[in-house]
Amino acid sequence: MSKTLYDYGTLFRVRISRWSFRATNKQNEFGVDDSFVKNRAINTFGTKLLAPKSEADAFLKKEHEARSVLYKYGHPFEVADAWFVPLKNVPKVKEELEKYREIKIYGD
Repeated sequence: MSKTLYDYGTLFRVRISRWSFRATNKQNEFGVDDSFVKNRAINTFGTKLLAPKSEADAFLKKEHEARSVLYKYGHPFEVADAWFVPLKNVPKVKEELEKYREIKIYGD
């Protein structure tokens, strides 16, 4: 019987979603009326940061930590945009990654 990849380990992929901490500026925040916008062909007024940069950086740090778990115990498996983790390391990876599930940093 031939062996497959899954006889030796498991593929892991970390999916992380986070808020950008940004919102779109509105023209009334700058005291600009509609005629100015139409005459100048301005499409956007940029964005503003809604929380301190340190809060956004805290999320990036946690994202890096979670991905480093796979780096520590696995091997890149780029075909599937995943990490191959040998069977002996799977319990450790699951345990360590569980710490990062649904992290809420802001306003702890």
